[in-house]
Amino acid sequence: MTASTPALALARHCSARSVGGERLPLALRDAQLLTWLALEGPTSRTRLATLLWPDSDTEAARNSLRQRLFQLRKLIGTGLVVGSSTLALAKEIDHDLADSDVVLGDTPADNTEFGIWLTQQRERRRGRMRQSLVDLSALAERVPDYADALIHAEELLALDPLSEDAHRRVVRLHYLGGDRAAALLAFDRCEQVLKDEVGTAPSAETLALLATIGAAQTQAAAPVTQTVPASVLRPPRLIGREAELTALQQGWQAGQVVALIGEAGMGKSRLLHSFADANAGVVFAGGRPGDAGVPFATLARLLRAVLTRDAAPTRLQDQLPAARDGCPAGGRG
Repeated sequence: MTASTPALALARHCSARSVGGERLPLALRDAQLLTWLALEGPTSRTRLATLLWPDSDTEAARNSLRQRLFQLRKLIGTGLVVGSSTLALAKEIDHDLADSDVVLGDTPADNTEFGIWLTQQRERRRGRMRQSLVDLSALAERVPDYADALIHAEELLALDPLSEDAHRRVVRLHYLGGDRAAALLAFDRCEQVLKDEVGTAPSAETLALLATIGAAQTQAAAPVTQTVPASVLRPPRLIGREAELTALQQGWQAGQVVALIGEAGMGKSRLLHSFADANAGVVFAGGRPGDAGVPFATLARLLRAVLTRDAAPTRLQDQLPAARDGCPAGGRG
C-alpha cells in the first residue's frame, strides 16, 4: 500500500485517511479536537484540554489531551496536530469543513462550551446555505423561470420547515407558475405547520397572498404577454452556419472542449440550441445575470438539467453521501 497525505472528513463522516491510505473512523473526542483546530486555528494546549474535558481539573484534562494526541498519531501514522504549548493542525493536512454546510454530522451539541460553539458553527452554515437558496430562487424568479425558482424554494423549505417566509415563497411561486391548486395546497401545509409546530396562525402578509390566489377564477400565471410563434423565436433553419455546426459536431465526437465566441446578437445561443436538439446526449444550461454573486449558481442549474434529462428520475441526493450519516455518538477518551 502506498503512502498518502492524511486527510480529515469532519463534515458528515468523522474519519481520517491514514498515511497508508486507509479511511479510519475517529473517536468523538478526536473529531472534536480536530474540528476545533480546523476552524479556530492554533489554540493553547490548556485551553483545548479544558474545552474538551470540562468536568476534569486542569491537570487531568491536560493528561487526557496528551493521551488522545498519542493515540491519534499511532492510529494515523503521523502527527495530525503539531506544537507544544500551542497546538495546530499540521500544514499538509486537508479537511472538508471549509465549504461544508454541516459540522460533525448529527453529533448532538450539549450545553458545554464546545457544544455551544458547535451549535453556533452549524447555525452560521445553515444561514449561509439559506441565503444562497434565497438568492438562487430570487434570481430565477426575476428571469422569470418559475420552475427553477420553485426548486430552490422547496430546498429552502426543506432546510427550514418552520419558516413562514419559506412557505410563502413556495405558495407564491406555485401561483406565478400557473398552478393555483398547488399554491392553495402549499398554503394549507403552511397553515398546518404553523398551527402544530409553532402554535400560531399565518401572518397578514401570508393571508393577503391567499386572498390574491382565492380571487383568481382561472389558473393564474405571470402577466400575460403576446404569444410569439415558435418559428419567430427559433427559426427552423440556420442560414450560413453549416461550417460551425460541423465543427461543433466534430469536437463533440472527439471529446474535445469547444469554445463558441462571437459578438452579442450573432446567434450563438440559437446555434447551441440547434446543436443540442440534434444530439441527445447534450445538456444545455445557460448563465444568467447575477450568477457571479451566487456561489455555484450556474453549476447547480447544469446539474438539475442533467438530472432532468435522464429518462429514469434520479434524485441529486442519491448521487451524494447521505446527509444524515453522522459521527459516532461516542468514543474512547
